[in-house]
Amino acid sequence: MACGDGERRVVALAVDSSEYAEYAFDWFAKYFHRPEHEVILVHIAEGFDITKARYAKYLHRQPNEIVCLHVPERFDMQKAQKEMARSGSMKEATEKQYSKITELEERFQHKMRQHNMRGTVLSVPSKTPGQTILETAREEKAFCIVMGTRGRSAIKKAILGSVSDHLIKNADIPVIVVRKRKDEVAP
Repeated sequence: MACGDGERRVVALAVDSSEYAEYAFDWFAKYFHRPEHEVILVHIAEGFDITKARYAKYLHRQPNEIVCLHVPERFDMQKAQKEMARSGSMKEATEKQYSKITELEERFQHKMRQHNMRGTVLSVPSKTPGQTILETAREEKAFCIVMGTRGRSAIKKAILGSVSDHLIKNADIPVIVVRKRKDEVAP
């Protein structure tokens, strides 16, 4: 794919708090990144019950706003909110999750600065990581996706599924899956 003058060259890099994401970032920085790349680090924020993630990209930045929430029929939302507010569990859980997201974002923003990378970290709430990574890559007009992998066995992949398998099967852009060998150190 040719790159014209001034054309935005976006790479979507899927990250989480695992050593595999850290390794994939380091591999990307060493072997693939170019100064003209804009890097979008896509972090799937776990623990949010959001059904339409693409409309709630920045939800964690606005902790008091709920964009879309699935509520089962006959569920007494007011009663549940009052009970959670009285116990303090809602605030505590939200603050804990927000803290983890912020820590991850800051860690990767620091790594980006160390490598003189332009870009952002997007924490996207989702129950379907593979689909959300694809949607985000499309929205950002990325020309490829880079991600790490645990390297699960074929049986575990068949039972549990795999985000990397989903991306490889469904992406309309190249997907680079970086796997760390057991005896290998970071690049």
